[in-house]
Amino acid sequence: MTIRREYRLPNCSLILEGWSDEPSYASANDRPTLSVLVNVECHFSSQNESSVLKGDRDFLESLVRVVNSYAQWILSELELDQPQDWVEESVRIEPIPETNRHRLQYIYQDKSHLQQTQQVDLTTVELFDLVEAIDQLLNDGSTLPELSLSLKPHSRKVRRRTESVTQQAAPALAGVASLAVAAIGFSLIEPPAIEPEPESREEETFPGEDPRRENNESSQ
Repeated sequence: MTIRREYRLPNCSLILEGWSDEPSYASANDRPTLSVLVNVECHFSSQNESSVLKGDRDFLESLVRVVNSYAQWILSELELDQPQDWVEESVRIEPIPETNRHRLQYIYQDKSHLQQTQQVDLTTVELFDLVEAIDQLLNDGSTLPELSLSLKPHSRKVRRRTESVTQQAAPALAGVASLAVAAIGFSLIEPPAIEPEPESREEETFPGEDPRRENNESSQ
């Protein structure tokens, strides 16, 4: 009986097909273990069917290693490993210059021993949905339980050379620009006019008049 496992995310689906090498399992309610893999497919939301990546067990294992290593590089902002480090991998991935896309390739030999290449250009959202789908697979004990991932930490001594100082400082510059715009906006607002309070005077006298004279006249 063919076993099909699907790990679906909004922008990526990882589909595995195979069968179990177990002679039988306890009941129909038990989930059989997919231990023999015969086909793997990666579907992406912005791609058409002709661009779907398909492969075998070698494709899946290489996909797990390379994609997770690449995602680790993105999140840690370190320099990408040199291409020769992945020379034995059937899956390759690299950033597409001046875009926010990532080129994922599967290089293999067909039955005639001719080299073939499948390729898709992923958005960053699709890439990390693929990472999440792989993570769900690795945590599924009933699908290829022996499949695991071992990543070595990257040295933080090497920074991305492709990232300029301006790009690194962009968040800070954006914050300064926001403050400047706010300051200009406040400077254009006229302050409210404040009217002076009237002075309170007990009596009013005119120039040349002697207040003592008025007092004497009133007393008479």
